[in-house]
Amino acid sequence: MVWGKTRGVFGTCGNFKFEIYTLTDVKATRSLVKPMMNNVYMAASTNVTDNTDVFAAQPLNWTGQVDGNTTDKLDDGSEVFDPDINGAQATNITDGRTSFVTYDKDTASQLFCHKGGMADAVYDLCPDGNENYVIRNQRIIQLVAGNASDDGTLLVLGV
Repeated sequence: MVWGKTRGVFGTCGNFKFEIYTLTDVKATRSLVKPMMNNVYMAASTNVTDNTDVFAAQPLNWTGQVDGNTTDKLDDGSEVFDPDINGAQATNITDGRTSFVTYDKDTASQLFCHKGGMADAVYDLCPDGNENYVIRNQRIIQLVAGNASDDGTLLVLGV
């Protein structure tokens, strides 16, 4: 998970907040952006080279597979998670378990799992150590480039 944001402009327009980000290397990083607003209503992106929409901008829907049974943690050695992931919801796709996650400052490839909320005790989301998972959050925007040109601009509207 790579956070690819350089916020250029932000402000308000009527009842809405807006933020504009300059994006680089989206195709290589599957960039994530966490806007400074409570609810995101729209995200739109444009390629700076030919002014076309080439990024899929959607709420975070990150998938992967755990590669170890680390009690009470989601453990994916192929990922480097970021502290901004705190509060996202993780689902063990294999058996339907869900939890909230918090960043493990000692091991960036692991997230602590909490059953009912971030203040709850930790929870063993992936007890077998080989399950598929998805991490979702409506307040984090995930960008995926549609072609080789992966620099551009992102506009986010919300409140």
